[in-house]
Amino acid sequence: MKNKEMTGAENVVWDLSEYYQSIEDPKINEDLDKAENLAKEIAKEYRGKIEKPGFFTPEKAKELYQKLEKFQKYLLHPNTFVHLKFSENTSDQDVMKFLMKFQERANSITNHLIFIEIELAKVDHETIEKIYQSELAANYHHTIKMARLFKDHVLSEAAEKMSKLKDITGSSAFRQLYQEFTSDFEYQIEIDGEMKTMNGSQIRNLRHHSNPKIRELSAKVQFGKYQENKLVLGNIYNNIVKDRVLEKKERGFKSSIQSKNMSNELSDETVNTMIKTITKNDSLVQEYYQLKTEMLNIGKLKLSDLYAPVSTKEKEYSWNEAKETVLSGMKKFDQKFYEITKSFFDDNRIHAKIHPKKRDGAFCASSTVEKNPFVLVNFMGRQRDVITLAHELGHGIHSVLSQKQTQINFHPIMPLAEIASIFSEMLLTDKLLKEMTDQQAKISLITSKLEDIFATTNRQNMFTRFELRAHEAIEKEKQSADQLSKIYQEELERVFDDVLEIPAEYHWEWAGIPHIFSSPFYCYSYAFAQLLVIALYQQYLQKGKDFKPGYFELLASGGSASPQTLLKKVNIDLSNPDFWQSGFDYIKTHLLDELKKLL
Repeated sequence: MKNKEMTGAENVVWDLSEYYQSIEDPKINEDLDKAENLAKEIAKEYRGKIEKPGFFTPEKAKELYQKLEKFQKYLLHPNTFVHLKFSENTSDQDVMKFLMKFQERANSITNHLIFIEIELAKVDHETIEKIYQSELAANYHHTIKMARLFKDHVLSEAAEKMSKLKDITGSSAFRQLYQEFTSDFEYQIEIDGEMKTMNGSQIRNLRHHSNPKIRELSAKVQFGKYQENKLVLGNIYNNIVKDRVLEKKERGFKSSIQSKNMSNELSDETVNTMIKTITKNDSLVQEYYQLKTEMLNIGKLKLSDLYAPVSTKEKEYSWNEAKETVLSGMKKFDQKFYEITKSFFDDNRIHAKIHPKKRDGAFCASSTVEKNPFVLVNFMGRQRDVITLAHELGHGIHSVLSQKQTQINFHPIMPLAEIASIFSEMLLTDKLLKEMTDQQAKISLITSKLEDIFATTNRQNMFTRFELRAHEAIEKEKQSADQLSKIYQEELERVFDDVLEIPAEYHWEWAGIPHIFSSPFYCYSYAFAQLLVIALYQQYLQKGKDFKPGYFELLASGGSASPQTLLKKVNIDLSNPDFWQSGFDYIKTHLLDELKKLL
């Protein structure tokens, strides 16, 4: 590219008219009115009856859940639209006001239906078994099983309503405050004698700069901003965690992570085994960065050198080049993947433009089986931006394939939701490696891939370990931001040992991890999916086209069954302890050892 500041993504914004024309669109309130009327209708017809003997037949179960699916459509469409609008510009006051009003009304509407979960928990075992044995309500067996899974943790209807109402000014408000507050951060940094103003994505991008002084300075500037605002960020995090701790006690969960594990239909034992296995393999991270230290030959590396380029051969991409690269990678794997991916570009369902107040990072948003998914990325022309684009479009493919499900079974659970995205990354990486003829370019891509894998497994595991310790500490007493930073420092030192120097500013990195604020214990889903996808990808390399039917069936299943059941379609057994270690064995033999050969 002639101008590094211009990638061609400057005008790549999405068209959300598939949902509504604007936040003033009267159809939004019309849909909310429909949602409220339907919620009241359901309450009138079913409240106080579900738990009564003889009422909740397979016919009644099917009827109820079909109405709930219709209700979800009316509520999810406005919800998705306003959150997409907010992510475009988190400082838009009109959108922020609309978002707050929407959340208040949405909570009021959903309060009409709280009774369902409470009464369902009280239905006798014999009645539930008759529903499970009936094909009539087969589409909803898994949903009912999930609701029953939490039956010992459901509160009274009054308490459940109060919990939702307090959430408006409680943890939900603190999560939104965190996003608004940190999205408003501007970073001043001097580069080549020129003072520049950057947002979060841009300042983080400098961690890949070829100049170690700029990499180090970018970390100091970014994490220094968190430290400057430690009083606010520390209080936000304490309040979010304390709310979860109180919920844990009130609902009778054994630990703060248990409810997340149950939602993911994973046993505590399975998750603990995964965490321990990843922790044991932190030695691979240390082995790799010792190797990278020798490759860069600039003395002992600092944590700011985590993503330092090992070569100047890395290609820069225009938006059109990124588009064609991703499309050709999808087409090589499967025509259907290509067609779905192409529709995102053709229908303007991607927001790639850099904006100072735009939400940081990247995501794919899908709401209902009736609406198409949308993708947000912050595209700056790096090779990793192309891989991120493939990742998010992988989510989009997953969503489109699972549209064959009914609405309630549409969304996969969190760990399985990352399968298609990470698989798409691996497809693209393999494609790029095979096309490369320059050895230094190959070395650069393999190091980048190893760093991405370690970021997805070991670093996400580190975040989860930090969360576990932070939640346990905050349950005992409020933790200052400095105390939280001390916990984070210890986790950093455990992962990197003495291989990398850890500058003091990195102790504040925890304050910039959105998931630990917005969705506690989400981070382990990335590690889960990465190790799972490595296993799937090995199958693909062995079976070729014979792999695709089972993989397509897995993606098209959405959230219609438990992970254990769905993964049987691709011959994976999560209960086998060797499964988790096999991913790291692959990383060592196929990537780390291959890198050593190239060197």
